[in-house]
Amino acid sequence: MRTRTRLATTTSILAAVLLVAGCGARPDHGPDARSVQTAAATSGDDVERDADAASRAAVDIAPLQTDADAWWWLDSAPSDDAALTPIGAHAETHDGVDRLVLDLTGTGAPGWSVEHVETATDEESGYRVDVAADQYVLLRLAGMAPPIDENGQSTQLDPQVLDVGGPALGQVAIRPWFGGVVNVFLGVRGDADPAITVAFDAAALRLTVDVAHP
Repeated sequence: MRTRTRLATTTSILAAVLLVAGCGARPDHGPDARSVQTAAATSGDDVERDADAASRAAVDIAPLQTDADAWWWLDSAPSDDAALTPIGAHAETHDGVDRLVLDLTGTGAPGWSVEHVETATDEESGYRVDVAADQYVLLRLAGMAPPIDENGQSTQLDPQVLDVGGPALGQVAIRPWFGGVVNVFLGVRGDADPAITVAFDAAALRLTVDVAHP
């Protein structure tokens, strides 16, 4: 619509110049050179303004978010083909760390983020998750897919609570899949900020979370 408006305005300017020239002393000779030059200059200015407007419009409609920006909330982004489902979980206590191990199935590599939260609460429902802890750490896993039952239909992960009983971890709660994300609440012992390391073994499709002993 902006281009059409500018073309109509340009046409009106040319018609007015020709009409004024027709009222002069030389009706048979058409518009004089000055009239033609004025019309041409006006038309050229409008074309230049149209080009500038089109350039600005192209900038305005450029995408504001790239694929990488979509995962700004993660410490590590998932791969493009990520579609993983937890199929098993267990906890281990080693020298210096308590470890959570998640066995996965599917394709790609998951993304994740780690952050302190005031309460262990499901984001979609507000349901309070019962986890033994002095403080809570939320591990978000992205690029996740819901489990598939024997009929090929997507189903839901059963919530799971692991009793760790280590120096760093009291319990771990693995929550149901929601919107491509699986949340895991780490029940951390003590008041000090925990040192947490997350690693993914692509060959084994295994995610490990180490929480250092205080």
